[in-house]
Amino acid sequence: MGRSCRQYLAILSCIFAFYFSLFCVSQGKDTLGVNESVLVYHGDLLESSNQRFRLTITHPYSWLWFLVIQYMSMLRSIDVWASDSYQTPASKEPAFLTMNADGRLVVYDTSHSPVIVVNSEQPIMISNTTAILLDNGNLVLRAPGGNTVWQSFDHPSNKWLQGMKLGILQSGTRFLTSSPSYNQPSSTLGVDLNNTREITITQDGVVYWRSGTWDGQKLSFLDISDSFGFNFYYVSTPNETYFTWNSSTDPFALLIFSESGNITVSSGDFTNAQVLAVCDVITYRTDERSAKGCTNSCGVGDGFKEIMGDLVAWDEVSYNDNALRFCKLRCRRNCSCYAYSNTAYDQDGVAMGCKMAIRRHGKLISSNKQTIFARESFVLEKGLEKFQQLHEKRDDESSVFELPA
Repeated sequence: MGRSCRQYLAILSCIFAFYFSLFCVSQGKDTLGVNESVLVYHGDLLESSNQRFRLTITHPYSWLWFLVIQYMSMLRSIDVWASDSYQTPASKEPAFLTMNADGRLVVYDTSHSPVIVVNSEQPIMISNTTAILLDNGNLVLRAPGGNTVWQSFDHPSNKWLQGMKLGILQSGTRFLTSSPSYNQPSSTLGVDLNNTREITITQDGVVYWRSGTWDGQKLSFLDISDSFGFNFYYVSTPNETYFTWNSSTDPFALLIFSESGNITVSSGDFTNAQVLAVCDVITYRTDERSAKGCTNSCGVGDGFKEIMGDLVAWDEVSYNDNALRFCKLRCRRNCSCYAYSNTAYDQDGVAMGCKMAIRRHGKLISSNKQTIFARESFVLEKGLEKFQQLHEKRDDESSVFELPA
């Protein structure tokens, strides 16, 4: 009886192993073939052959999921591409990724319902497509014969990887987009459509940084240290116009477009970094090289300084703005606006509403609960650094700073 039971279990184990091998690919594989799947709970879905990039599922919040490509080094890993997000109840978490025979790369939940279709915007689906994660971090879907029908490089986020094209391509205009924060509106980095030989950074359509026009060898204001070995290339054909780059010294160096709208050039091991396009901070904290290219549409002092305090009088108050970052845009566009702040906080403690100061009058009051953002030129002109130091020394007392006319 025991022997027959053991034989029965052995047969079941063989059947299960055979079925499982048909259904899932092994860990560390860089290619997903037709009708192949990989389980989410295993961890990495695909891994590049050089083991520097991986396709995986992340959920920064318990109810929000992303399919992402991560770059991995010994020190840290960062997301370099992300799909559209998927909100899910806990009972229907993402379960597996499948390369369907109809050409769709799909994430399914535990009830086998599709929750993320990676190439949903692909115009024509092609049967028997395969997916491969390349050594440069590009996720590519290839039709039979090897033609690329979709690639993650055509859908950039805020990382500019080596070999990625930014510009006007046959498949559309490609640019980087920074992630917004409560006080920082999103910015875009891409070619100037009126001068495709130049790269610009814009906020709400307003240019605040320019790379300088391509002179055949370099972009004068994208002044990257020689230690990174950067080589930029400008390509212009009847069908496409774009910039791309590589590094002659570091195959994994990357360019990061931060949420503050700055450009960070980083070595592949994250031990060396340089920050450029620093246009929204106090001048004395910005070296000459990092501030090159800033347009400063309101003249010198276009950035804002965060100060703990509040003004007695504000000139314009609105309670309808969705977030403080929109208040910043309004103040930044109005060169007469020298300070802005929020009017309230939502239930999660996020700053909401907008109030702006235009006429330079009144008093600045110390406050541990309120923050204002004053334009750089105003901070330097009125000596508000002294007020900030006074506030920090007397955070338990009330202090008043009279604003000169």
